Amino acid sequence: MMTALSCRTSLLLAFLVTAGCNLTTPLDADISTPQEVVDGADVTGSSDSAQGEEDLGSGWTDISIPPHTVQPCSEIYDEALLPTFEVEIAPDVWAAMLEEWKNGDVWEAEGKPVKVYRPAKWFRYEDETFFDVMIRPKGSPFQWPLSPTKMQFNISFTQINKDQRFRGVRKLLLDAPAWDPTFFHDRLGMSVMRDLGIPASCANNARLIINGEYYGIFTSIERVDKEFLTRWFGPLLNDGNLYKYFYKANNEDDGDTSDLEETFFFDGMTGEFTGDSLTLEELAAKVDLDQAILEWAGEAIIPDGDGFWIGSDNFYLYNHPTRGFLFIPWDLDISFDHKKPFVDPITHSVDWGIFEGKPPQFETVMADPVWSQKFKDALDTARAVYDPTVLQGRIDQWSAQIIDAVAEDTNKPFSTQEHIDQVAVLRDFVQQRADYYDGWKVCTSDGGPSVDKSFAGANFRFLLSACGWELSEQACVKAGGHLASPQSDEEQAFLVAESQALVEGYWWLGANDIALEGAYVGADGSPLPYDSWGNEQPDGEDSQNCAALSPTETGDWQDKECSSPYPAICRLP
Repeated sequence: MMTALSCRTSLLLAFLVTAGCNLTTPLDADISTPQEVVDGADVTGSSDSAQGEEDLGSGWTDISIPPHTVQPCSEIYDEALLPTFEVEIAPDVWAAMLEEWKNGDVWEAEGKPVKVYRPAKWFRYEDETFFDVMIRPKGSPFQWPLSPTKMQFNISFTQINKDQRFRGVRKLLLDAPAWDPTFFHDRLGMSVMRDLGIPASCANNARLIINGEYYGIFTSIERVDKEFLTRWFGPLLNDGNLYKYFYKANNEDDGDTSDLEETFFFDGMTGEFTGDSLTLEELAAKVDLDQAILEWAGEAIIPDGDGFWIGSDNFYLYNHPTRGFLFIPWDLDISFDHKKPFVDPITHSVDWGIFEGKPPQFETVMADPVWSQKFKDALDTARAVYDPTVLQGRIDQWSAQIIDAVAEDTNKPFSTQEHIDQVAVLRDFVQQRADYYDGWKVCTSDGGPSVDKSFAGANFRFLLSACGWELSEQACVKAGGHLASPQSDEEQAFLVAESQALVEGYWWLGANDIALEGAYVGADGSPLPYDSWGNEQPDGEDSQNCAALSPTETGDWQDKECSSPYPAICRLP
């Protein structure tokens, strides 16, 4: 990967000064410690450069930089710890913060300043007290009304004294979005990413006391900043440009964002990506594609409903001095059970994101047969790390750790029972997602096991694996046919009896209105000669576009989400 020649002197000077990490001393047996990753190496430990050297491009490696082992999380994010932070805020300052929280969405729409840092009298943790501290509301003002009684916070130790640190960190980010009653989505998602070897934040939960009264429990998330970059890449390779979505998160003084604009076709005037992409070869020269596809695979396996993989805007990009752009996951509170467990790990996207579908860089990678296969291999790597037993163990441990703090939190915008219920949903989801992926692998290979039957001169294949409608249709086409749509009462009765004898439940048929809402046709686009819709069916409008036999005595048709995993019936020649 290329690097600027001008970096050589500064890198060499930095090497002569120090080769160590300037973070706090790690805790022994820190269960949040990432796996050992050597900078410049892939997750298996292999590297294109000789050990102990960084490849500076153009065929030369004249600066020797020792390999860097990722440092443990700051002790303040120890997963066995439930810290209690205390903040004292003057009455007028606290009143101003509450007024901002109440009116932030209106103020932002009117162009008034929001998320304003205000002074705290002091911040205390255990026997440490800090006086040069500032605090502000966290998150989007347009989402604050969803949680009218509970603010989220950024607590900064560097607004007044830029050299001040608290346990090695510049800021505490205390997150408690109304849509995550578990308090675990970010924490669990980041743990999966770290297990995968992806640069990802540490996180645990924390209690907050304001002016002597317990305010509530939060997810405490490590900020992506210079300390984060140093922890992951070392003190010699921590000064590349860092971007949070489309704005600079470091090196702000130079104002140069051309590297982002040229690589991701970001329009600095509009603050949007244009939807274009470099060629694969050009992209590989500017982006560490091996790292990128592994991070995308991690997002897909969770799945993350708001990251780059899905076409949204919650992610960081770090222009590593020798490796090019790296993807860093962020804001995983809309992950796991915020999606259905059966979203496709390759094709699923959102049409409301910045790309209005899949990012063009992802599409460029997937259009290449070699890299497309690499992404599928990365999905398998992510699935191997995504161990439901391990994840459920974490959920159980954390639930016991925080339940009392949740119950005592009178500011949370949901009940304690809703928290308990949603934790159970999350716990079930991690297994459901793994099961879906394992079935998806079968569906995308050979369609899985099947049984062939004939009736009145027509040939049918019953695909026993539960797959989405489109994958089922692909399997039928591969076999020389299409998904079947019954053509008579007799054929309908035959298909119902045979399918339910094999697997009880819904079975995909060919009827669909994917092309035109309300206009159902066969899988091959031909008119339907027959239908057997159930009472008030179809009723799903544009969210349910594919027909399935229902597990009833008559097998009436019902419209379902096309991504739902069901066995399917093919009509063959």
